[in-house]
Amino acid sequence: MLNAFYIDPVGGYSVSWNDFLSQISHKKNVNLNFKTENNYHLFLELACALVHGFDFELVDAEWTEEEYMRVSGRPYVPTSHPCKPVEISKIDDLISKFKQSNSKIIFYSSGTTGAPKKISHDFGAITRFVKFNSVKKQCWAFTYSPTHMAGVQVLFEVLGGGSTLIDLYQKSRGVTLAAFEKYNITHISATPTFYRLLAPYNFTIYGVKRLTLGGEKSEETLLTNLKRSFPNAKLNNIFAMTETGSLFSSHGEGFIFKSGLEKVCKIQNGALFVNKEFIGKIGKDRIQEEWYNTGDLVEWIDKKKGTFMFVSRDSDCVNVGGYKINLIEVEDSIRSIEGIHDSRVYAKANSVLGTIIGADVLKDIKTSITSKYIRDELKRTLQEYKIPRIIKLVDHLDRTRAGKLKR
Repeated sequence: MLNAFYIDPVGGYSVSWNDFLSQISHKKNVNLNFKTENNYHLFLELACALVHGFDFELVDAEWTEEEYMRVSGRPYVPTSHPCKPVEISKIDDLISKFKQSNSKIIFYSSGTTGAPKKISHDFGAITRFVKFNSVKKQCWAFTYSPTHMAGVQVLFEVLGGGSTLIDLYQKSRGVTLAAFEKYNITHISATPTFYRLLAPYNFTIYGVKRLTLGGEKSEETLLTNLKRSFPNAKLNNIFAMTETGSLFSSHGEGFIFKSGLEKVCKIQNGALFVNKEFIGKIGKDRIQEEWYNTGDLVEWIDKKKGTFMFVSRDSDCVNVGGYKINLIEVEDSIRSIEGIHDSRVYAKANSVLGTIIGADVLKDIKTSITSKYIRDELKRTLQEYKIPRIIKLVDHLDRTRAGKLKR
């Protein structure tokens, strides 16, 4: 009897590896752009698509029809494909099928220009740094969005290791801390925001062996607190992009070009560039130059040793809790509300979350619009994490000499 594959600590829902493999084996129909809030069902459909060689589109369950139309260029229509049963009785059988698969996994990402981009990767590109070993039997906390690159990479770490996944995505601090102990979680991969929300750090977890941080810049204070509360854990800092997958890792703020990466990555004028051939399919079709500017600004820590650190981005897109938010998109949504003349959306530092989104809004003086009304209206067109936490009604917005909104 194999160990558990998936556990939801809130709903009490669990699936053993035996049941998971059996469901894949007996599937007669695969959903290829599955929109669901049930993470296990999404994982099952993705695995089946890979096994049968179908392309799989990751669609965020929270997307409105308008948002999907914006990023994909077409209305959302559920698509499925019939398939024949296949015998998969062992984890190694599943891994073998994955490695042989020609499937493409399609992600959606807002690029450095703010324009949504469609990026597709094959299994090999996504699992570039995954070490497949079906007897690792680790226990992973799942904290990322299941439709984002980081979430899919954690999923393949679990699948490739015959491990257990504890679904802690959007779970409370109390549920999360209890799960660390109850399920003897050994590996956690999350954004710095996730770790910040564990504060106060008045706990000690000895069973965790590795903590990985990615998606945002982390600070030394956070790393110090994590080392204190997870004394037996090694810390890894990861830099990854939807366009490329994982690129760099370190045990602190400093990164270095590992062997081979210097051929596909370079630092020029304080920014990180990636060779076009290293970019996922579809995304690179939109890149005219040989080198792609990631929009990530870096500073050298020691140029002779080749160590550097990421400091910020140079675009109107910001990371909040691992999500990339297009500030222009949010502004346009606010402006679309009747009675609103203009808006300036910005990112603001927050001691708990790291970054939050705020908005200054210029409304028609004849209306009785309130901040609550604006927030309620935005729920019709935007996902919850894109809605500004601070909304201020102002009587003017500064502009540049060129007539543009001053940021």
